[in-house]
Amino acid sequence: MMAVTLPMYLWFYYQIPPYSMLLNLLVIPLMSYLMAAGLLLLLVNPLPLPLWRIAAALIVGVFRIYERACRMCEGLPGAVLNLGKPAVWQLLVYLACLSVVILIRHRQSLWKRWLMMAGAVLILLVRPVGRLEITFLDVGQGDCIYVELPGKEKFLVDGGSSSVGSVGKYRILPFLKAKGVRYLEAVFVTHPDEDHCNGIQELLSMGKQQGIRIGCLILPDIGESSKGQGYRELEKAASEAGISLQYISRGQYIQGKGALLECLHPASGFESTDANAYSIALRLTSGSFTALLTGDLEGTGEQALLEELSARREISENRGADSMAGGLADNTVGRLADNTAGGPAGITLLKVAHHGSKNSTSEEFLQMINPAIAVISCGKNNRYGHPHEETLERLSEADISWFCTKDYGAITVSVDAKGRVAVKGYRKP
Repeated sequence: MMAVTLPMYLWFYYQIPPYSMLLNLLVIPLMSYLMAAGLLLLLVNPLPLPLWRIAAALIVGVFRIYERACRMCEGLPGAVLNLGKPAVWQLLVYLACLSVVILIRHRQSLWKRWLMMAGAVLILLVRPVGRLEITFLDVGQGDCIYVELPGKEKFLVDGGSSSVGSVGKYRILPFLKAKGVRYLEAVFVTHPDEDHCNGIQELLSMGKQQGIRIGCLILPDIGESSKGQGYRELEKAASEAGISLQYISRGQYIQGKGALLECLHPASGFESTDANAYSIALRLTSGSFTALLTGDLEGTGEQALLEELSARREISENRGADSMAGGLADNTVGRLADNTAGGPAGITLLKVAHHGSKNSTSEEFLQMINPAIAVISCGKNNRYGHPHEETLERLSEADISWFCTKDYGAITVSVDAKGRVAVKGYRKP
């Protein structure tokens, strides 16, 4: 039975309950008898027969045992296993193998049939490896970025929406399950505006029950006077969920296999009454590919980032090489380290700050980073008028190819082992 339902589970729910096979051995053999007995008891219930009442109590008792067994399994480690959504070709190959096994069941030995089914299951679980993938989820008027490094380390940068209700439950969690995510090395919240973090709060509270563990929550390392109610609520949510809290500032980084995530902003103890100004800015480097993720940076925050990038360009030109892009170590994923090396400002991919607002992504900023691709995250017909026409004009005048989630849905930027970059939207505009 499990062999038949497995592809449907993965296609529609992206996960399987591993203990269900054991529960089926307990439940299925008696279920038909219990159902028949229950129907019979419904017919004779009006009659004053004590024996039937005893039988009814026994049947109810068995069902309660089943229920307790199910609830007990729900609390066990690995009760839910996220395997991800298979491709259509994988489903077809699996079903073909299953059909062959059924057809030859009387002509081949049991171990040969088991071997064929094991191979079919492995094909169903194959996922692409060795490539960098950045997905800008369609969360309406908000931000959520999923990052998967070539070494399969997985991160989330922001996750919130002001236009989609329960965005964590209905957009972010289903996406993570479809990707087969069981562990996130870290979740970054660039700043505590609800359109960047309300889905993260949902994820903190329900992620473990949904088969997704989180290594740590990373917040901007800002001055105490800048930490408002939203910031404190995130700290409290992480503490209640038993998730480690870390604080990041300029020069700190997380290093993975063949890729580096480095913080360019804010400086440690940065002070601002405007949460947008202290948004975390991350630079992702993998070989010749670089991406700049900017949160809602604008105004003083964007100017501070611009000065940092300018300083790094000078350091890089003096050294004659990008000391940060080469020789990446493989042993610092999941913790922050300090770095004082500089790197050039040239960027392949820009996440346009503040949903493409008028006051972000200045002409000077674009000239400094000179991105080839830009992605904007915002909702359709949003009340803020994002993205602003002036911002789009600046992107077009700089000859930058730009894509917006309100037009394309989720946008995935992937980089293969040869450094080739591909951009794919969930739908055509």
